[in-house]
Amino acid sequence: MRSMLSFRMTHSYFRSARLDQCDFVPDATTLAVMSRFGLLMHQCDSMWCIAADSMQAMPAFIRYLIECQDVSVLKFEIRYPIEWFYNITQIPKNAVGPFQLSTLAAGPVLPDGALSLAPAFDTGMQPGDGVIGQLEIDLSSLAKHEQFPVTFEAQFAARDVGWRYYLVNSNGSVLQRPMIKDRRGVALDGPKAVTMRDGQAAVMFDSGVGTFPLQEQPEHIFDLYDTRDAAFQAEGQGGEQCLIKGLPTPSPGQLSIEPDAYSQSFFCAMFVYV
Repeated sequence: MRSMLSFRMTHSYFRSARLDQCDFVPDATTLAVMSRFGLLMHQCDSMWCIAADSMQAMPAFIRYLIECQDVSVLKFEIRYPIEWFYNITQIPKNAVGPFQLSTLAAGPVLPDGALSLAPAFDTGMQPGDGVIGQLEIDLSSLAKHEQFPVTFEAQFAARDVGWRYYLVNSNGSVLQRPMIKDRRGVALDGPKAVTMRDGQAAVMFDSGVGTFPLQEQPEHIFDLYDTRDAAFQAEGQGGEQCLIKGLPTPSPGQLSIEPDAYSQSFFCAMFVYV
């Protein structure tokens, strides 16, 4: 077996930075070509790979493929849970349908020698069951190489979202000047008095126009503080005190869209009961 191509997808949401567990499904024409010419798909070192059951050197084998058939592009559906992918991924506003990756549009060489593939959205492709994208392998783009396998990488960024905390005083605790900030001193806007949908009174803190990327292991961890005045100092409770260390962090299942449909800004709402 001779390796022809390897491909990986990275995603900044994941701690591993890899978008694993995708299925690559050839269309009918590609499947027929693979069967006829002995092309096999397999996983290798967290990458999806194609190898050829051929004794020919790979450059000669690819030229032979191009000469012997009318099809010059191998097409594969990329399948992954759609809702999860769109929740965690920063995509263009109003983009509809699967993305497309093509080796013909390979970009700069990455530090490890892989060729970057930029996903194209709004391709007009009809969404299928679990299909998040399509990979097109243009054989002519491979024929230009002498060293094999040729490695490609598609990079996806985590979705940027606003953070919003609703602080519900459920047991009558005395909060004088509450504040939510992280350990680097980044403070959220607030407090702002609000009434929640169930009628409960709360105070809201949010990141305003600022956003943070969704992450499997968030870098930003916020804590709840309260600054108490001199009346509490006699009891040793004056000054700034941390009431809750490590507030909840956003998850992709908490996404909401601002009512302003034009801005299409996403935020995650989290509820803290004190």
